[in-house]
Amino acid sequence: PQYRAQGPTSRTVSGSAVAGATSITSAGSGGDAITPGMLFTITDSADSSHTKAYVVTQVVDSTDITITPGLAKAVTGGATLDFANPKIKVIQTSDNREYGLSVDNLYSFSLKLEEVSQ
Repeated sequence: PQYRAQGPTSRTVSGSAVAGATSITSAGSGGDAITPGMLFTITDSADSSHTKAYVVTQVVDSTDITITPGLAKAVTGGATLDFANPKIKVIQTSDNREYGLSVDNLYSFSLKLEEVSQ
């Protein structure tokens, strides 16, 4: 299944945040609420190579959120937090891929992936 966030499709970063920061302030609180567990990526016109995915761990108030992991790169004001369609770049960490057929005639598929961060 594909990831589909229940909440805002995007928010704009208010101010800026340094690399390593674990909190972000977004501009405005209109629309759906941000909740812990939501996955997002950052689109920053000042740095198009910011491809790391983040997870909301705590919502301090309607605009301040705590995230994990810490920011891989600095983020400028006006950058967009994309909750609707976060993209994660992964690689397969081993040559093993497993699949099976259950007694209910349902297939299962297993492989090990790791996020690649540039």
